Amino acid sequence: MLREIKSITLGSGYDFIELSKYTNNKDSISVKFEDTGDYLTKWTLNDYGLLKIELGVIDYKKYENAHEINMIIEYEPSELPLSLCDIDTLDGLKRNIVDLKSLSYVSNIRLAASRRFDIKLNSFVLFNSIVLDSFGQTMKLEYENMERNNEYIPSFITLSEFKAKIMRFSMGSGYIPSADEICPHCKQKWNIHNLRDCVRQGDSLYHISCNKFSMYEKSKKEFDYIATSVFNDYSLHAVSNEYGSESYNGYWFIINTNDGDIKIGWRKRVVQIEWLENYKKFKFDGKHETVTKNFDDKSRYIHANTMEQVVEYLRKAKATILK
Repeated sequence: MLREIKSITLGSGYDFIELSKYTNNKDSISVKFEDTGDYLTKWTLNDYGLLKIELGVIDYKKYENAHEINMIIEYEPSELPLSLCDIDTLDGLKRNIVDLKSLSYVSNIRLAASRRFDIKLNSFVLFNSIVLDSFGQTMKLEYENMERNNEYIPSFITLSEFKAKIMRFSMGSGYIPSADEICPHCKQKWNIHNLRDCVRQGDSLYHISCNKFSMYEKSKKEFDYIATSVFNDYSLHAVSNEYGSESYNGYWFIINTNDGDIKIGWRKRVVQIEWLENYKKFKFDGKHETVTKNFDDKSRYIHANTMEQVVEYLRKAKATILK
């Protein structure tokens, strides 16, 4: 049994210890508090070798003057359950990856090979959608910025061969859904052949088209509530997000009212409200508000930090319309 001390930083609410360098078998490892010797019982080990301490386990009041807690990790070192030929060659990957469960299993072993044994791995592109890189990480190919030649690309290919066929592409952090995970919108399960059609939204994975529809519904419900709180008679129609992608920030909407039209939508952390040219003139100018704003002959807009502020600003503008 080997022993090591790791420190975790307090105060984040979610506390993690990386264990992939020790073992990928939860049954062969124990974790306890150094100061008390008490064993940690409520924790999980994910596919990427991260130990997650569950909320409420640590008594933060007890450690209110400390920034870190030392944890004693005791573990039985284990060998890789598959050989490098199985996880680091095209033939081995073809043999061992047949579905999402086996893809996650092989990816986890590759991560352990890199982290625990310092093995520099080969890099591969699988199913034209994910990259297994030389550090054991699983990356997702970003297709929004991708241009392709008309060449056939096999389901298993080395990254260098892929680069020779592809003009431009980018890679981002990847996530392999479990075999039982479903798209929350259409309720369909994921498989190894539709991975490139997935996008993360919160804690869930959606098909790209499902996510757009879901974001449309979410945005419409949100801004319908706003409009109902201010106007008796109005209509909404969606427009493109003028700050970023609808997939992440939702759609913007035009609110058609008897007083004129308002364009409204989420930026990254704030809602932008713009009174369009046909909206009646009003006195409200937001001069006492410490937010981004502009009120002149060319444009009238303001940023709101909360939905309550959105309602407040719309009501102030409506209440001060010039006769």
